[in-house]
Amino acid sequence: KQWYQRRVAITAGITVTITYNLARLYEALHEFGKAEDLYKAVLKEHPNYLDCYLRLGCIARDREQIFEASNWFKDALQINQDNADAWTLIGNLHISKQEWGPGQKKFERIIKTTNDKDSYSILAIGNVWLQMLYQPTRDRDKEQKYQERALAFFKQVLRQD
Repeated sequence: KQWYQRRVAITAGITVTITYNLARLYEALHEFGKAEDLYKAVLKEHPNYLDCYLRLGCIARDREQIFEASNWFKDALQINQDNADAWTLIGNLHISKQEWGPGQKKFERIIKTTNDKDSYSILAIGNVWLQMLYQPTRDRDKEQKYQERALAFFKQVLRQD
C-alpha cells in the first residue's frame, strides 16, 4: 500500500511538472490561450505554484494588459511577499511606463532583502538614474548628481560580479 501511495504521489508531481513545461512551450510558440489554460489548470490543483502566476502575468504584460499583469504579479506576492522575481516584474512594469520613482522603490526593496546582492536590481536603479539625465532640465547640478548616482550603481555591479 505504501509503495502504491508513493507511486501515485510521484506520478502527480511529474504530471504537474509536465503540464507546467507544456504551458511554457505553448507560451514560447505564442499560443498564449493554450498556455493560459494550462497554467490555470495547474493553479486549480496547486494554488501556491508561484511560477504560474508569474507566467500568467508575463503573458498579460506581453499583450499590453498592464493592469492584469500587475494583478497576477501581486497574486504571486500573496504566496511569497519577498519573491524577487515578482518584485522585479512589477518594477519593470513601472519602468516601462516611465514611472521612475515607483519602479526604483521596487528594486530598492529587492536590494534590501538580498543584502545588496541582486545585481539586476542594482543595475536597474542605475538605469533609472541614467534615464533621469534624459529628462528635460537645465539644472547642471542635478544632471551631475544623476550621472554620479548612475555611475555609482554601475560600478557596484561590476565590483560585485
